[in-house]
Amino acid sequence: MTGKAFADYVKLFHTSRRQSISSKQLDLKFGVKSSQIRKVVNRLRIGVTPICSYEYGYFYAETHAELEETVLQLRSRMKQIVAAEQGLSKILHQKTTY
Repeated sequence: MTGKAFADYVKLFHTSRRQSISSKQLDLKFGVKSSQIRKVVNRLRIGVTPICSYEYGYFYAETHAELEETVLQLRSRMKQIVAAEQGLSKILHQKTTY
């Protein structure tokens, strides 16, 4: 599966949150695992393709608000990842066994 094929499909059939598609449905459609879907979505986003997501699936942004919601969600996840990293880093700096 190429990023272009994925983006074209989502743009054609799943524009807007109302028409989102679940990761499981995408797995079946493209014959790949969810982890591969996430990697493709990440590459597309880096390449400025407006692929959005929320708890029920992925979709191509139709509005500024949809895109903004996904950006806010990503920022929240970043904060959670940083907090987890900081917690594990504290363990690394302690002289204890685990």
